[in-house]
Amino acid sequence: MTILRINFGNFSIGARLALGFGVVLALLLALAGVSQYELTHIGQINRTITQETWTKASAISTIDVTTRANARVNLELIVNANPAAADKLLAEIDANRKVIDQALATLRSLFRTEETSARLRTLEEVRGRYVKSFQSVGALLKNGERDAARQRLLEETLPILDSLQDRIIELSRLQSAEMSEAGVASQEVIREAERLNIALSGIAVALGALFAWRVTRSITRPLARAVKAAETVASGDLGQRIEA
Repeated sequence: MTILRINFGNFSIGARLALGFGVVLALLLALAGVSQYELTHIGQINRTITQETWTKASAISTIDVTTRANARVNLELIVNANPAAADKLLAEIDANRKVIDQALATLRSLFRTEETSARLRTLEEVRGRYVKSFQSVGALLKNGERDAARQRLLEETLPILDSLQDRIIELSRLQSAEMSEAGVASQEVIREAERLNIALSGIAVALGALFAWRVTRSITRPLARAVKAAETVASGDLGQRIEA
């Protein structure tokens, strides 16, 4: 390496020490910079998980829970012959519809891949058929046609609701896989940061030791020669050549 060919004897002691400490400091700064970069990367992954992945998972969960609630209310419509109770149940289904609308809007803003967007469009298409069928059941109930409403509910609305639930499960599984991948990516970045930090720390220690040895040697060798020359002169040998 080029650094090993430096002639430290051409530098003053202060310059040699400054050079040695400067190299070690540069390596420490590089280590700190790499660590900061990796921490920033990890922070970005964690922000994606908390701000997007968890938000999508929460929206899907809301759709799932609310759709199951609607299934229960639909069954109550079949067995409840009280018109006032039926109106209350229909109002509950309509309120749940608005909650699902909001959750779907959240997913539309966060889904960016073609696969997730396609699955969401399929879910919304099935849900559109469910809402239309449910509204027709409500219209029949309001007209007093309970038998026709019950038949429509059993033969059309509930099967569509089952299909809607299947689409929700598919989307939920896809989101769970995304969350798992995000977790794996975060762990991999952490492991890579650990490996890189260990490597840089090892390099810093090795180069620091090398520079310490070189700087120390460049100082002690001339001093040793000077001491030897002084001892030779002191012993009466005035022919000893003293190097500058």
